[in-house]
Amino acid sequence: MFRFDVDPTMLLETEEQRQLRAVLRDVLARTCGPEEVRRQIGSARGHDRALWERLAGEIGVHGLAVPEEYGGAGCTFAELAVALEETGRVLCPAPLLSTVVLGAGALLDSGDRRACARWLPGIASGALTATAAGFLHPAGVTAERGPD
Repeated sequence: MFRFDVDPTMLLETEEQRQLRAVLRDVLARTCGPEEVRRQIGSARGHDRALWERLAGEIGVHGLAVPEEYGGAGCTFAELAVALEETGRVLCPAPLLSTVVLGAGALLDSGDRRACARWLPGIASGALTATAAGFLHPAGVTAERGPD
């Protein structure tokens, strides 16, 4: 039998996290109903660019866990987890996991301050989408610039 000791204070949301959850729940209820999600998934981009920009600009989701020096809010992963829970709850078709968790996370973990300064402001603002690739077979990965 496994036993995990959990600090009960870690299970409580802060007021800021509750507010973030409420704002996201409201916005996503109006923009990510089942029919809208199907339409977005079927589009060429696979997500609604206006919603992507709103999540980044108006709400600041993309920069939650990005340090302020790179254009983010400098929050913790706990705040980002709130956003991921809410977007996941409605199956929001936006590249948050790939961009904000994998892409930005890989940059931050790399310790490469030049790369962070180059790419993180665009991720935090919603101007860029990103992902992390090449971990299993680094020699076989090729990145090419496309029209978008």
